[in-house]
Amino acid sequence: FKQGESAIFVEPHDVDGIKAQLVSMLSDDELCRKLSVGIQKVVEPFKVESVMADTFKMKKQKGWSFV
Repeated sequence: FKQGESAIFVEPHDVDGIKAQLVSMLSDDELCRKLSVGIQKVVEPFKVESVMADTFKMKKQKGWSFV
């Protein structure tokens, strides 16, 4: 996660900080777009399709077979 690219970080229990970041996101379409694109890059390796593709690639490389 990168601040302002795939996430917005605030200190725990910082209600004013959370409020400020929410207001910022609600009023900044470009920031929301940037965060949306950024988080998709972060989660891509964990999507079922990616995990399965990596599993079958490793299976083929190792010469393993599934019963």
